[in-house]
Amino acid sequence: MNRIFAFIVLSLPIASYSANFTIPNGDVSSFISALQTANGNDEADTIFLALGGLYTFTTANNTINNDGPNALPAITNDVAGLDLVIIGNGATLQRSGPNDIRCLYLNGGPELKIFDLNFHNFRTSVFKGGAICAKFQNTVLTVSGCTFTNNVCAATGAEDGGGAIRVHQAELTVLNCTFLNNQGNDGGAIKSLQSELVVEDSYFAGNQALSTLTNSNGGGAISVDGAKATNGSVSISRSEFHNNLSMYQGGALMLFFYNQQHCTLTDCYFDSNRAQKPASIQGPNWGFGG
Repeated sequence: MNRIFAFIVLSLPIASYSANFTIPNGDVSSFISALQTANGNDEADTIFLALGGLYTFTTANNTINNDGPNALPAITNDVAGLDLVIIGNGATLQRSGPNDIRCLYLNGGPELKIFDLNFHNFRTSVFKGGAICAKFQNTVLTVSGCTFTNNVCAATGAEDGGGAIRVHQAELTVLNCTFLNNQGNDGGAIKSLQSELVVEDSYFAGNQALSTLTNSNGGGAISVDGAKATNGSVSISRSEFHNNLSMYQGGALMLFFYNQQHCTLTDCYFDSNRAQKPASIQGPNWGFGG
């Protein structure tokens, strides 16, 4: 008896899986390479850093759009929705040496989530964000369980600032984070310009807004200049503000809104924050609150 076997080839869709990258302790080159790959593979990627690791940056990887040098490749939007997750595992990223270097730069709509990572001693003298700059086209940034210490945005223009983070026409969510001794022209820790901002369960201490310009905003810890839409909002809840300083106004917070925009403050604690207007400043006296 003859038997006939039929072989049928089925055309099945191939599932798209995210790529995972594990970066050895201190291996900055592998970190940069992983980000370059993640930027171009059209997948939602995850980068795992070494438990308690230390990654030190002495030179910049790039400079984009005159926004200053960055330690790591800029995060780009290569997939719909979430583009990248960085699992810090308590690691520290730090700048060392005389060069001004920002850590991370996001532009053009990427979505990035960062967990359990420390940012230390990053500095920019150009425009925006000592440790992280995120801006434009629905860029979304979430930092959770992160610590920002001794980061500086030394640029001195009226719209410059954010010693740790600056966002512009973007969305920033800050969850259970600590900001210590950061400095910026406006917003010693965070400068939010025409953006959606959510801060929860976070701690701000010793941050300084150093501008004495009459058209600056101040905000020793956080400076907000408008929300993202006509009726956009800012929400700050269950957070503490201690010993923050503004050289102009808003020792802890400077909040300025347009149209129907608004802010919600819930269960926050403020202690020993100061706004001190130097005698040399001539201008309106409204808004000088500790």
